[in-house]
Amino acid sequence: MGFRTFILLGTCLAVLNYFTSRSLLALSLLLWLPLYVFVVGALYFCYRLFVYPRYVSPYRSLPSPPNAHWFWGNFVDYGRHYYEHAIMMAEKYPDSHFTRFHGLFGSDALTLLSPEAHLVVLQSRVYDFPKPAMTKAYKIIIGNGLVFAEGQEHKHQRKLMSPAFSYAHVKKFVPVFMSKTKKVMNQFDKIVETGPTVFEVFSYFSRLTLDAIGEASFGIDLNSIEDENSELVRTYDKIANAGEKFFLFNMFAFLPGWKYVPTKYNNEIRHAHKVFSATCKKVLAEKQNRLKSTDNVSDKDGVSDIKDRDILSILLGSSDWSAEMVEHQIMTFLFAGHETTAGAVAWALLTLAKHMDVQEKLRAEVRDAFPGGVDDIKTADQIESLKYTNNVMRELMRVNPPVISTARESSQDIVIDGETIYKGTMLNISIKGLNYSKKLWGPDTYEFNPDRWDGRQADNAYAYMTFLQGTRACIGRRFAEIEFKCILASFVGRYLFEESVENQPINREFAVTVRPTDGLPLKVSKIDGW
Repeated sequence: MGFRTFILLGTCLAVLNYFTSRSLLALSLLLWLPLYVFVVGALYFCYRLFVYPRYVSPYRSLPSPPNAHWFWGNFVDYGRHYYEHAIMMAEKYPDSHFTRFHGLFGSDALTLLSPEAHLVVLQSRVYDFPKPAMTKAYKIIIGNGLVFAEGQEHKHQRKLMSPAFSYAHVKKFVPVFMSKTKKVMNQFDKIVETGPTVFEVFSYFSRLTLDAIGEASFGIDLNSIEDENSELVRTYDKIANAGEKFFLFNMFAFLPGWKYVPTKYNNEIRHAHKVFSATCKKVLAEKQNRLKSTDNVSDKDGVSDIKDRDILSILLGSSDWSAEMVEHQIMTFLFAGHETTAGAVAWALLTLAKHMDVQEKLRAEVRDAFPGGVDDIKTADQIESLKYTNNVMRELMRVNPPVISTARESSQDIVIDGETIYKGTMLNISIKGLNYSKKLWGPDTYEFNPDRWDGRQADNAYAYMTFLQGTRACIGRRFAEIEFKCILASFVGRYLFEESVENQPINREFAVTVRPTDGLPLKVSKIDGW
């Protein structure tokens, strides 16, 4: 063997040994990698679940509900029993601006308790607290209308829509509200014509308000009162009655691609969007054709005196709206606009069934004001003049807010009342908590007492949160209040409402609004003379 050959062979062996060693090392690392990942993951898991919440979280000193689950925290329990939690926390910590609840996987969220904290989040720094990604799951169904618009886009949309929801405009819809109300009253008359009857009432008011918002907002008859099996009604009920499925959908909907996972409920959500979108496109096409008609005689608003004074016509009169944005607003009205009033009326009748003295006094005022019966109710001014009816409405809305909470997320570090709210922290707006605050309403806050409103409003605007307050307060508040009073006065004027059984238990579920889980059966009797 020559010297060169020896050197070459030695070099080859050295190179082979080098790469063999590297390969063995790589193989060794590859074999150990899963264990390494597991150990690091387990340590992080333990840190997030057991160390961070107790010893590291900047909110660890804030009061929080007991018995948090080691993984779910208070999240699932809040979803199931938020109604009770909101009141309990407000009563237990009346002087706190915030309470903490434990979220998923050791995360934190805060519940706002004081009017001062709500003022910052909903008014003075409102656009620094957008809605969190989790709540925007609804956008999959109804698009990016006013409810989900943020910042300058929200400000722009609200400015354009405000004239359509002014009191001067919405009071003109009383004939629409009364027309739909009388249709459902005719159905009630047939049901109770043989005497007092127990039947489920919530579905009737849901269809009533759906048709009312269809005509008042879009100028079309959705005909859900007559056709309770319409695809629109069935689709909406399937989504709104989802309960925990809707809650779980919200939990994961912010994950990329989650809406495409072929679960049963995801398929229902996609179908719902198609149905609502098709309905909106149909509404929009019909409205545009009507506005082009030479039969319409325009008034000062640019729409006809009779046919086209609905809200959609006002919006279409503005050149600032794209067809897509108008469609999103229609879906928002349809999905959220009718359900809140329907729920408010249903819970109102249950409350009045438990307080017969209030129901009788309300009926007496209505019958005295409208001796000729329901046909005498013709204008908003008539309804607004009913002092006790207005007090009853405010108190019913206080104790039974259709929406009991909403959420925001801090987009930056902000100090509120001495507490630093860090970027990314989710904040819960406790509508129910403030509505029942003993500090704000006094020791009788749990009592249903319409007389508390006699001659006064809430001492603090943020004590009455049913329609929210501030920049993002419900734009349709006056619309909803007038509609609610028209329906309530008409039905209480003609019928006696009683519990189907004494102290009947009614299970509630929270999806879009607070709904009766299995409907709301009441004993209904027609009272002669009206």
